[in-house]
Amino acid sequence: MNIGPHIRQARVKAQLSQEELAASASINRTYLSQLENGHSSPTLEVLNRIAHALGMDPASLIPETTAAREPDPYYEVTADSVMYPGLQAMLDDERTRLLMKPTPEEIELLKSIRFLDRFKPSKQFFVEALFEYRRNSGENRGEEKANSGDEGEFS
Repeated sequence: MNIGPHIRQARVKAQLSQEELAASASINRTYLSQLENGHSSPTLEVLNRIAHALGMDPASLIPETTAAREPDPYYEVTADSVMYPGLQAMLDDERTRLLMKPTPEEIELLKSIRFLDRFKPSKQFFVEALFEYRRNSGENRGEEKANSGDEGEFS
């Protein structure tokens, strides 16, 4: 799957030069050129920064393909669980699912979020919640590694 042409198309539509988009996304212009030409693939973080700089949802930069791929995942909703329409929309949206690749544990975590009846969280809310969860999980793992390394030095 080549995301590059979609990035270029969105950049041209936004009437931005490679230099302008690269500066807004805090990436190197040469790297942006490599992405647009299909010589490199962006990380989720870079894709998110590019989409943000373009004022777009990151999933909209992922091309739709009709090629055979792994079967759609099955998300079980039991009688005692609630599936908010925004979460269901996130899981049903093929582009978002391909971009985010939520694990079963992350899906269960998102399903466990509860709100007052009058608040109906959107698909974008759940995408951002998953980004934030992953960001915080990564920071906590980094702290654990740092702390575990320090304990052995002072024994």
